[in-house]
Amino acid sequence: TTPSNPASASWSLDQTRMNLQVGQSISVNVSDPSGQLESSSTIGTSNGLGGLVSIGGGSTIMTGGLTFAPSTGSGSTSTSGGLVWTSSDESVATVQDGVVTAKKLGRAIITATAADGSSQSCVAHVALKGIDVSSWQKTLDWSAVAASGIAFAMIRTGYGSENWADQTDAYFEANYNGATSNGIAVGVYHYSYATTPEAASQEAQMCLSILNGRKLDFPVAFDIEDASQKSLTPEQAAEIVIAFCDTIEQAGYDAAIYSYTNFYTSKLTDPRLDKYDKWVAHWGVDNPRYNGNLSIWQYGSAPVAGASGNVDMNYCYVDYAGVLQGSGEVSNLSAAE
Repeated sequence: TTPSNPASASWSLDQTRMNLQVGQSISVNVSDPSGQLESSSTIGTSNGLGGLVSIGGGSTIMTGGLTFAPSTGSGSTSTSGGLVWTSSDESVATVQDGVVTAKKLGRAIITATAADGSSQSCVAHVALKGIDVSSWQKTLDWSAVAASGIAFAMIRTGYGSENWADQTDAYFEANYNGATSNGIAVGVYHYSYATTPEAASQEAQMCLSILNGRKLDFPVAFDIEDASQKSLTPEQAAEIVIAFCDTIEQAGYDAAIYSYTNFYTSKLTDPRLDKYDKWVAHWGVDNPRYNGNLSIWQYGSAPVAGASGNVDMNYCYVDYAGVLQGSGEVSNLSAAE
């Protein structure tokens, strides 16, 4: 990130974002090649489960010659090494002398401010980590996917509704069975071509036919992003979304919307859509540029064990599957990115 006062600050935070488990603590890396900040202690960080988090090859996390000793105090504002640390949302994550502790699912901006007023920030994403898949990935080794730290999968049911047999995703059943049998929470999405509410209702019926009563942990997402839908007005887009989502909810499933940020801000603005959870695609950023009730962020694409080639990657900020209930601990999550 760029210092707010680059003329007088040469230090920086190495991370621009991090992914944490609830109850886990991770240190923010600080680089200070000029030596303008002073500190002399080293730290290890507890993951809340009885061990040390190892990042960058060791339990001493700070890099660039600058390390901090964790404070014994509490709260989300602290000073150490000439820096004042703050969290934008203490209910999600606190920070003490550069050590970020996750409290609940959500997002918080972690900021370090130096004595000269220069500051640096990174985003703490306290989230479940997941993928979305379709026939593009072909066969996946779901046991390897689960072992890699993936907590949930959004699986394509199909696309459109013109020919149900041909437009059902050929790998849906294998993906559903593989994910659920390996303890991965599952939701689905259906890619839409609908430009009328009637067509959207048909797509929902096709989706329900493919599901055939299967249990889901996550919602059924209506994937509205096709080029054929770019000429829709916000009112027309809302009518289409409502037609699909109401049909899904009448069948007993939770419904959500998937699209990319520009489509959300230009087409999906009708307040009638506020009641649906939003799954937002925004790649190449540290934090999605969306101010609505975002539940899942598709943040990019990366290799995943058990898959051939890159797979779409997601953070989920809602405990749909109830994996956090009771223990406050999450399994199948990576420590950080």
